[in-house]
Amino acid sequence: MSKQLYYLIIFLIPLLLSNASLSASSFSSQDTTNEKDYRFERGLTTEEGLPANGVNNIIQSSDGYIWAATYNGLVRYDGTSITVYNSSDIEGLNSNRFLNVMEGPGNKIWATLENHQFISVGKDSIQAYELDYPGISVNDHITLLSFPDQENIWVGSGYGLFEFNGETFTKIEELPADGVVEIINTENEALILLRKSLYRYSKTEQSYEKLLEIDQDNILRNGKSFRQKFDRDHFLFSDLIQYNGSYFLSAHSALLTYNNGNFEILLNSEDAGLLNINGFDIDREGKIFLAGNEGVRVAEFDQDNQLIFNSLSDLPSKNVMVDSEGSIWNASISHGIRQFVKTPIYNGKKYQELEGKSLTANLIDQNGNHWFGSNCNDLMLYTENSIQRYGPSEGLTNNCVWSLLERKNGELLAGTWGASIFRFDDASNRFTPYQIDGFEQVRAVLSMYEDSDEVLWAGTYFSGLFRIEDSSADLILMEDGSITPGVRAIFKDADDSTWVATDIGIGLIKNDKIELQTQLNLLSTHNFRTITQTENGDLWFGSYGGGIVILQNNGEIKTLTRDNGLFDETISQMIFDQENNLWLGGNSGIFNIENSQVSQFLNSEIEEVRVSRYGTDEGMPTRETSGGFTPSALLNNNGILYVPTVQGVAVVNTGMNSIDRIPPKVALKYIEVDGRQVQSDQLEKLPHTVQRLSFRIAALSYINPKFHRYQYKLEGFDNEWQETDGSQDISFTTLNPGDYTLLVRASNSDGIWSDDTVISSFSIAPPFWKTIPFYILSILFIAILLRIFYQIKVRNIRKRNEFLEERVEERTESLRQINEELKNLIDEKNRLHAILAHDLRNPFTSIIGYMELLKEDLSSTDNEQEVMIVNALLSAGKNTYNLLENLLHWSNSTGRGLTPDFYNQDLVKLIEESIQMTEIQAVFKRIKIEFNYTEPVCVVADRNMILTVLRNILSNAIKFSNEDSSVSINLEMDKSDVTVFISDTGIGMDKKEMDLLFKDVSNSTRRGTKGERGIGLGLTLCKEFVDIHGGKLTAKSEHNQGSTFSFTLKRCDSLD
Repeated sequence: MSKQLYYLIIFLIPLLLSNASLSASSFSSQDTTNEKDYRFERGLTTEEGLPANGVNNIIQSSDGYIWAATYNGLVRYDGTSITVYNSSDIEGLNSNRFLNVMEGPGNKIWATLENHQFISVGKDSIQAYELDYPGISVNDHITLLSFPDQENIWVGSGYGLFEFNGETFTKIEELPADGVVEIINTENEALILLRKSLYRYSKTEQSYEKLLEIDQDNILRNGKSFRQKFDRDHFLFSDLIQYNGSYFLSAHSALLTYNNGNFEILLNSEDAGLLNINGFDIDREGKIFLAGNEGVRVAEFDQDNQLIFNSLSDLPSKNVMVDSEGSIWNASISHGIRQFVKTPIYNGKKYQELEGKSLTANLIDQNGNHWFGSNCNDLMLYTENSIQRYGPSEGLTNNCVWSLLERKNGELLAGTWGASIFRFDDASNRFTPYQIDGFEQVRAVLSMYEDSDEVLWAGTYFSGLFRIEDSSADLILMEDGSITPGVRAIFKDADDSTWVATDIGIGLIKNDKIELQTQLNLLSTHNFRTITQTENGDLWFGSYGGGIVILQNNGEIKTLTRDNGLFDETISQMIFDQENNLWLGGNSGIFNIENSQVSQFLNSEIEEVRVSRYGTDEGMPTRETSGGFTPSALLNNNGILYVPTVQGVAVVNTGMNSIDRIPPKVALKYIEVDGRQVQSDQLEKLPHTVQRLSFRIAALSYINPKFHRYQYKLEGFDNEWQETDGSQDISFTTLNPGDYTLLVRASNSDGIWSDDTVISSFSIAPPFWKTIPFYILSILFIAILLRIFYQIKVRNIRKRNEFLEERVEERTESLRQINEELKNLIDEKNRLHAILAHDLRNPFTSIIGYMELLKEDLSSTDNEQEVMIVNALLSAGKNTYNLLENLLHWSNSTGRGLTPDFYNQDLVKLIEESIQMTEIQAVFKRIKIEFNYTEPVCVVADRNMILTVLRNILSNAIKFSNEDSSVSINLEMDKSDVTVFISDTGIGMDKKEMDLLFKDVSNSTRRGTKGERGIGLGLTLCKEFVDIHGGKLTAKSEHNQGSTFSFTLKRCDSLD
């Protein structure tokens, strides 16, 4: 039982029993702590989507939705959107004039209508019912529904109570044919309130007992008058609720309690300023909210245990409801649904003269008077009994007051934007300019501070920081001698150090200089506005657009920005209340961070703080606060925080700040598949063709739905939680086949998160070509195809093999014949070699010998012509013999019959020998052979092969050189090789001839410059011989530019 109910029974009932009436003045005279002052009113009317402004009843269902019965439909509200149920989408509904709404078993919503109808709204279905009973006309109303058990429904009407079993209606004859107002069911009994009587039904005995009845203007109990002679004749029961084990019921003129068979009158309607009590509800604190034609009233006990009344609304009200978060909902007769949200923001009329004004500094002086500066709209003074304005007429020639200070001697100073500082003269009630030497050029004063030595400090916008003593000002410069721009706050910490917040950073005054604390420049801006210090010595610096820097007492520096939970990084106000909770003001409202959150953040236990937000939906005149001056906020000894805004003052009762710690319930409103709404059971198995799947969710918290946050994770798709951009829609496009579960969590406006809620589980069916049956069929089909392919392949292979076998036989026979022919050719070649070696070589040897003898005989004669002829014949014989030798060498090499005989040879001697062999040929064409090497050059070579190579290349050089030219022989040596170069200046070769140079003997040959012939064997043979030596034969030539042939041989260390 609550404290209020305890007082209610202990103090109030004895007074009633002793016939002492409760003395209560009208609510208006007791309106000192009006509930309305800290309740912000929001409205839902036809402008916001209500089907009608006439509302009969409001409830909150167990899943968190707000339901309202209106005269043009049943309404469901989730904090952001309205859903209407009426005849346009409910089959069989004949009217839209709803009278009542309630919740039944299984979270099903039931609602009653005027024309003997009622409906049920389930998760996926809506059904309409009609009270079918003799004597019930279309004009009879269904007033309520109750659920005494799981099988039957009690249907209340203007004609009495009926029992409905799902098919038929049975009238409960034990009750009078009177309008049913309310029924409360418990496990063993039910209280049934009719317009003129109250009955108790025992479920165990199945009997009805009349507890109270109204006889004209009296309430009778057991036939005796319980309450005599009301002032009004018309007296009916209107509502019944159960609270903390007791029953409360209202008649139009009184509120009664019923407990353990005892009835007591708690209050009269006229005490609350109401003619009739139409309905009521009680909140967790025991406050009673009464609805009547004159509005909504609040009844509660004061500190003296006296029942006092306050007004919450003056709008005619049919009923009132307290939701799970403590908000009050008013079912108004003609103004729609009214919600009254508890807020620490003062919503009274005390400061209405400041509405619309852009306020600046505010200050409470030693006399308790409250001063409010403004941006060029005079200085306002609030005293206990009056409000005064100070402007040019009162000596304040510049009414743009940006800073205020009361000095220790009681002198009030006003710093202005444009005319420096003014002093207030209490005797004349006027302001006069403050004459200060060295301060004449100062115009805009943003901050003022008086230290313990009564020295005045003044921060300016353009002119820097000044220390003022004995009406003389000294300019405090920065370390580099420059003036500090925009000194917006001056703060003395617990260690007596002086800090300044400026437009270029945080400064610390040392040795009469301002030292910028660059280690604090950790934010996106260096523009700072405010400074404060906690009890443990931590210094907090608020910036203009970058968040907060915290210099902890251990020297550690931390930042607090959007990344850490801030919603606004503009810090115009920053102050800790008596409970060390942090209050911030900025361009987006006022914010509160609990002390525990601050401590956990500073201790690195959390990375993101939980922030409560307050704006226009909580009663602020505007979200944008004013800042950049001092004092920018004021917290008095009672915990009242005054924050200037650009449209008035926001007054915050920090002691009334209450964190909504009830996690919001997360509800699934509807599902869309490719733009079409579906029921949740239709989502179990979706086809793969679905392109877009959307879920509309809602966090059912009503303190401030605009500040809700949503996170989701689609298991089977997401590994981490994703956060929406504030939208209630969660959409997915082209999901892969698989099983999915959508989890959602939401936070209320105070950052309290719900548990993870399973919104939906569903599957995306794979296309047929990705199913197991298709895979099996595909495997079978592929297997059959592979079998067919295999059989065709085997048949083709067999045919191919047969064909190849025939070809092999043919080729074998052909090869056999070729081998036979080749064998014969080889035998013929061998015989030819024998003939050449025996029958040609010997005669040539004899001929050359005779020619040598003839040359010797003629050398002693003077017949030069004969000598020349003999020399020519001798040269021709030797050349012919050399040709024969080349042919034999080549034949032996191509037949693999020649084996090289490698020895260390003198390359110079081999070259000289080759020159001698071609001397006659060179003399014949008057060609000079140039070779100037005399020192031995050792190479590893077969003598005969290298002589053949040299002789052939040198012979070709002479052959293709013009008369009276020269052929040069050069050597190049490195550590391992020797390269022989033989160059001529003859006719050369073109590219085509170069490409055919080392081809086989079938290529045609060219004639020399004197018509010399060749057989095309020389260079081919030379290349093969060089290759045998592991060298490389190359040639370079251009047409008519001569040729150069080169080949390489391996060097050796010494000659054999």
